[in-house]
Amino acid sequence: MRQFLGKHVFITLGQVVAVEGEFIDVRPMVMGVAADGSPVEHEVIYNLPVWRLQGGSNAVIMPPHVGDIGFLGICDRDISAVKATRQAAMPGSKRTHNYADAIWFGGVLNGAPV
Repeated sequence: MRQFLGKHVFITLGQVVAVEGEFIDVRPMVMGVAADGSPVEHEVIYNLPVWRLQGGSNAVIMPPHVGDIGFLGICDRDISAVKATRQAAMPGSKRTHNYADAIWFGGVLNGAPV
């Protein structure tokens, strides 16, 4: 079990680097660790959908801003086909627990709102 969990990502913190409508680009903040103990910075994850509190046509819309810190929930399968069609679909590939299949769940550890 430890070996399985060590190879998969489920939820982590990230920082917004770009915003375009309902999608954002994010850099994971918890760095990897190389064999020699040195830090390994993650690449930017592009085109992540932004979660919002929504029911029908009613929603609380709080767009993220560049620099925001928040939760990334990493889906267990490839969500690219669902993102493209907004319909039920087969996984787009065999990848599992991949940063490319993350969803932005909003702010945490940010400054006080004004």
